[in-house]
Amino acid sequence: MNMFPEPIHRLDIHCSRRYGSAVAAGLQYQQRAITGPQHAQVHDYIVLIQGVQRGSGSGPSAKAAKSEAARDALSYLQAAGELL
Repeated sequence: MNMFPEPIHRLDIHCSRRYGSAVAAGLQYQQRAITGPQHAQVHDYIVLIQGVQRGSGSGPSAKAAKSEAARDALSYLQAAGELL
């Protein structure tokens, strides 16, 4: 079992602690694009917290792109001193 939750879960935890819940934080993942051929698609996502973009990510699947966007958001929050 992994002791460190994946970025999506870590971002959910942060939003729950800071805002009371991910819903209260307005945590949203928005798909921006799917590019490439059917057999090698690239998914692009951004993550918003209270309507402000805090991260972006790309990957071969929606889950991978969301995970990368959450990782990017966590890096931003840590650099800004906002990560709990």
